[in-house]
Amino acid sequence: MNTGEKIKNLREENGLSREKFGALINIAGNSVYRIENGLNLPDAKTLLNISKTLDVSIDYLLGVSEIRSIQKESSYEIPYDIKQKLLKLEKIQSQKLPEQLEKIGIELIEISKMLKEN
Repeated sequence: MNTGEKIKNLREENGLSREKFGALINIAGNSVYRIENGLNLPDAKTLLNISKTLDVSIDYLLGVSEIRSIQKESSYEIPYDIKQKLLKLEKIQSQKLPEQLEKIGIELIEISKMLKEN
């Protein structure tokens, strides 16, 4: 199951329409459709919002792990190096789609590895 399919299944499990879910994660309902159907990849900020809203790990959404739960800490601060990676992902968005997809994938894998180490 790809990321979009996982998001769709989780959204439906939570009884959320595309429009309601989009409002919760700060994107339009048609953008949710495009993500769920593999037409677009969510940017880093949206991926984080999806993870929080659906209460699943980013690793699970990306297929890195089959563990759905998020480790919750009362005062979790995103490490500096991961913040830098997220900023880099935001800059990638302005590039051509094939280049974006490759670079986003590489950055998300690196973020995932960093999160496992912390």
